[in-house]
Amino acid sequence: MAQKKMCCLKVQRVSGELKTFRLSNELQVALAREPTKQSLLAGALIVIPLAPYLKNKQKPVLNRKPPMGVSYVQTIFQLPKRQTMRLADARGQFISAAYWPRRARASVQKYLCHDYPFWAQQQIKSDVKFWQKQRHTKNKKAPRLISAITNNRICHQITKIERHKVHREKRFWQLKKYPKK
Repeated sequence: MAQKKMCCLKVQRVSGELKTFRLSNELQVALAREPTKQSLLAGALIVIPLAPYLKNKQKPVLNRKPPMGVSYVQTIFQLPKRQTMRLADARGQFISAAYWPRRARASVQKYLCHDYPFWAQQQIKSDVKFWQKQRHTKNKKAPRLISAITNNRICHQITKIERHKVHREKRFWQLKKYPKK
């Protein structure tokens, strides 16, 4: 039996890091129907999570979404489904290389960040600005202030996840109090 293949992306973050992501389920379905459309993603800007998600089914009211940012898609490739299980999912919002370099920054930003919280929108806007400037400058570094804010937001999300894990582990190992008879 043939093993199911999943589309994955190698993206470059604003910091210059290369990361691998699995495409979102919606994009997986779309590309499975029309595999020739994979070329649309080459050189595209895509919204990605910058830190892991907080998975908490007991308290859905918690803000579980990580900070979001925009990355540049370098390559698209397929991997067996089994190898992609530990990869994070890229979000469904992307803008192809045919549009983002030529479009006005405001329209690209508006399209990519329309349904995110305020700080994620600010991050996406600064990332789009960075990528559009890269077309015209030799400076390949992100502004230090933006990098510091991004790293702070990532650390905050990771701390939140660690705090949740510690609390969950404590609760699991805690002795139960039995009522006195």
